Amino acid sequence: MVSDQVTEFRAKTPRSYLVSATIGALTLTAWVLGRVLQSSRGSQFVPGAWPKVTLALTALFAFVTLILWSSRALRDRKRTVSVMKSGLQTPEGYCAWDAITEATFVNNPDDPCILVRGRYLARDLVIPLQIAEDGSFRRLVERYGGESHRLVDALVSAGA
Repeated sequence: MVSDQVTEFRAKTPRSYLVSATIGALTLTAWVLGRVLQSSRGSQFVPGAWPKVTLALTALFAFVTLILWSSRALRDRKRTVSVMKSGLQTPEGYCAWDAITEATFVNNPDDPCILVRGRYLARDLVIPLQIAEDGSFRRLVERYGGESHRLVDALVSAGA
């Protein structure tokens, strides 16, 4: 029967994470370049040194971009939300529909999400807003939790 089914939603890693990873890597690379230039003041110019410095800075930039983006991508692969007739299951824990006390939309530029607080939760449940884009998540929440549930209100305020 459909009502006893567990539906799992998984967040996708957006390309917008690549922008923030690139900005972070660019900032770090610029800082390293500034330190190199500051330490080379007053010293003799070594022929052939700048191509090596440029290559090292390019490698640093690419490495840091890859590390920052892949760490967020790996984190997102673990971010699943299971919707059941009895409640919600996320990596942070499980909460029954009637135990949810508050659902708040948090508009982070890179990672908009909904934080769900419950009576018996040690930590807030994090629901990435990406999973609510197609509307099936909201329909299941309305079916199992009720149309006037706090989570539905948070999804509506988030525009999902």
